[in-house]
Amino acid sequence: MAMRIAIFGHSGIGKSHLKRLFKVKSFEPFRVRVPRDKNDARVCKSPQEFQKLLSAHDGYKPLYAAEGCTSNLRIFENWSFFKIRGKDDQCLEHTLKARNPAVPLMVEIYAPVFFDILRAQATIPEMKNKVLSCDKEDLLIILLNPTSFPFKEMSGPSMLFRLSAFTAVVERCRVQGKQVDLNDALRRAEFLDEELLAWQKFIGYGFTIVECLNWPYFEFTYADLAALDARFLKVRNFLLHCINRQAPDKLAELESLISTPEEIVELACGG
Repeated sequence: MAMRIAIFGHSGIGKSHLKRLFKVKSFEPFRVRVPRDKNDARVCKSPQEFQKLLSAHDGYKPLYAAEGCTSNLRIFENWSFFKIRGKDDQCLEHTLKARNPAVPLMVEIYAPVFFDILRAQATIPEMKNKVLSCDKEDLLIILLNPTSFPFKEMSGPSMLFRLSAFTAVVERCRVQGKQVDLNDALRRAEFLDEELLAWQKFIGYGFTIVECLNWPYFEFTYADLAALDARFLKVRNFLLHCINRQAPDKLAELESLISTPEEIVELACGG
């Protein structure tokens, strides 16, 4: 089976920029919002489209339904529905590429939901590989930790960790020229409890984990467009160093899926 890669970390820590370095297809849910433009329409569903999709599943019993959690995850034959941070609706189409074990994938699903999906596939016979083909030994989880304290040793998100998330979200808005939504930044910092718990569950279940401690490449640090190639090269070297130290058996395959220094120059120029 080809490698599946999942990158986790708090909002604004730079997951989206790190993912740009990988030359693999992405498996991710649709966000529910009014599309901002044609490109945005490819990754989201309007509220009307979402309601129509939900209505099409009325009367059908889900293959799996998470009880007593904020995600309200429901898995059907070809679609999954859930909420992010107890509020934002998302829907995930069970695509052919996700079910094909030969296709390398970047999995971009909220960690608490992704863990529940994998657990359901592992424990319910009719759910096996229903959402995506993903064996434990082929999943590489990359944790971006801005602190020097490993996630597995945290009894809960520290004040420093919450402040890191809050600052990252606020600064991301600032460099993008957007209005800062303090309530949204606070909510993302508050929901770190359930994200941290999910990351710890992945660690406890024996998945291959690479934790990048003291991660410095927040999303807002990419604001200098003239230095993007240098920034991406540093990120690439930092990541490969962590892989080599913590999961050397995965290094060769991962290196084949990540952009070369020459390709990074083109990437930074908009290629």
